[in-house]
Amino acid sequence: MVDGFYIAKFKSHHSVEGAGVLMMRGGRILGGDNAYKYVGDYAECEGEIRVNVVATRFAPGISVFGDVDKLELSFIATVTETKISFSGSLNGAPEQRLEVVLEKQPEMI
Repeated sequence: MVDGFYIAKFKSHHSVEGAGVLMMRGGRILGGDNAYKYVGDYAECEGEIRVNVVATRFAPGISVFGDVDKLELSFIATVTETKISFSGSLNGAPEQRLEVVLEKQPEMI
């Protein structure tokens, strides 16, 4: 089961790095960082997790992809006991790649 509170670390294809936090519970994803809120959903199916996230800018800041107001991403993730890892691209822009590692924070459950 992947439900829990996570620290998210991510890196773009340009090696620009970022971080945030998110909660995964009951198929929903909610989180953010200093400039973007993350809202999405996930589904567990046959050992995989399919993740869809929209990151929307709410404060001044630049994403790992540059000066963008809204990012839409879809991933298929691999899961271990303490981490979820995935790589994918912006919807509609396959050249804009992103690697993400979510580290579960057991003290927050």
